[in-house]
Amino acid sequence: MPRPGAGQDYRPEIDSLRAYAAILVALSHWYPRFARFHNWGMDGVYVFFVISGFVITRGLLRVDVSRGVGRSLKSFYARRALRIWPAYYCSMAMICVLFPRDVSMRTMAWHAVFCSNILMSIKRAFVFPVHYWSISVEEQFYLLWPLAVFFTSRRSFERLCVALLFLAPASRVLLDHATGGNFQLAYYSLVSNADCLAAGAAYALYEQRIASAGKGARRAFTLLPSAGAVLFLAVLAAHGPLDSLEGTAVAMIALGLIELGHTWEPLKGVLMNGATRGLGRISYGFYLYQFILGSYPWADRAEKAVPPGPFVLLCFALTLAASLVSWYALEKPFLRWKNRLTL
Repeated sequence: MPRPGAGQDYRPEIDSLRAYAAILVALSHWYPRFARFHNWGMDGVYVFFVISGFVITRGLLRVDVSRGVGRSLKSFYARRALRIWPAYYCSMAMICVLFPRDVSMRTMAWHAVFCSNILMSIKRAFVFPVHYWSISVEEQFYLLWPLAVFFTSRRSFERLCVALLFLAPASRVLLDHATGGNFQLAYYSLVSNADCLAAGAAYALYEQRIASAGKGARRAFTLLPSAGAVLFLAVLAAHGPLDSLEGTAVAMIALGLIELGHTWEPLKGVLMNGATRGLGRISYGFYLYQFILGSYPWADRAEKAVPPGPFVLLCFALTLAASLVSWYALEKPFLRWKNRLTL
């Protein structure tokens, strides 16, 4: 998922969280046994959503709207397009070239307008390339969220964030039940992932207040990942009845890691290493290409000929190479244009 341009308030430890999230997703695709008991890749996506909710809301809250909301919206949408579209459409071109028999023009049209999750909900099926659904959720969030920030009062926005924390897990249950088990609608829609996005947004709202509150508030954050971990273990144990709370549990853990990774030295040391920060910086491209280069459709044949360990290493090497080329040749030039635009 997209990384913002590094600015004065850049939080490098968040790049490491992106790296770990990307690895969870990739391993779930490259090594199916890794996700046989539990879909760890989905948890990685939830972490991405929490980070996006935090980073995007944090930036929007700092916009000077005195020059006009319309101008600020245009700038925001232009910056997001410059960050998301180049690598995304490059990955679509790769798919059309590498796997022409596995896609259709009609399917690619849905992907092209960031409605992959809607297509899968209509078809009640996973549509290749499956991982595009999360990019669609992100784009739909980018389209609507600035309107909520700019056109509501601070109190109304806070209430919206709180409401979404409860609405999203409830929607996962209700949509799954009402549709007779339409997993794609229940788990791939924007509203069903809104708790993770809203959790990140709520942290952005209170970030400064937490920092000024001192050690007491920070100690309280040590309880958040612990409580999230307990809830997550309960979800694993129940394996069905509590599935709708998985995203909520991951959001709690991710929020705690974001705060503690910035303030707690032991965790800060783990998250500030150069390797994961470097991977986190190119994690958007890594996320796009990992499924194309390491899971479908050639991987089904390769897995039978190559042992799992070497196969995963091969997938990692190919994806890392593609991500680095994408970063330096494609994404970075567009980021320079993006950074010339001011919100």
